[in-house]
Amino acid sequence: MNNTQVKKLVKQVFESINSANSLNALRGIPNQENGLIIEAAKIDQYPKINFSITSEEIQNLKEIQVLTAENLFSLKEIQVLTAENLFSQDFLNSNLNSVEKILLSIVWKNGDILKIKRIIEGIIDDEDEFNNHSDSLVFYGFGRYLRKDGNPIIDQHVIRAFSIYQYIGNPDQLVNIEEDVEFQKLRKLDSLRKRDISKINNYIKWVKDRNNFNLGDQPRSNEFFYEIDKILFSLGKKIKLN
Repeated sequence: MNNTQVKKLVKQVFESINSANSLNALRGIPNQENGLIIEAAKIDQYPKINFSITSEEIQNLKEIQVLTAENLFSLKEIQVLTAENLFSQDFLNSNLNSVEKILLSIVWKNGDILKIKRIIEGIIDDEDEFNNHSDSLVFYGFGRYLRKDGNPIIDQHVIRAFSIYQYIGNPDQLVNIEEDVEFQKLRKLDSLRKRDISKINNYIKWVKDRNNFNLGDQPRSNEFFYEIDKILFSLGKKIKLN
């Protein structure tokens, strides 16, 4: 896709999002006409999560002494997490049940053991914005989403799509869109880093602002954030410039 086609598609999709008056209307945005077909493989790979992990639950764990004041878990007197929010060797050597073994094996094989720290930080932090985080921003954001208190899912494709939407909102910046260097850079946006925190915070503000949507007083449930993520994930992936 050239930049002109990308601009047209992004504008069209966000106008549809802004005017949708129900979750069903949001679900109908990806279609053959705009080419944003939500692949069945993505639904299988990222099924909707119905459980939550809240700060209240963590506080309850502390009250019944399953979690210490230092945010360390115990399992039959085995420390599960270290002070750095990493799995302890005692835990890795302990007798795990079958589900724990399978899930831990996937995390280990993907090299994601260290990222547990960022998920936990996302769960327990009560900041409105991303601050003082320089790595594993997607995992930190996912921890915030798991709290189920009105936080969106964050990933590179969503932020790419939204950042381009914001950029084309200022026509003075698009004198010659096919040669626009900043537009090209946004299309190439890859793994999220500290330099992208302002983009993430801008997206959070936008998606939480009821004035940007036509859903009335409907609560911004995790179902809403899940549907928005599916649309923008597909859009951001489609317009990415490799």
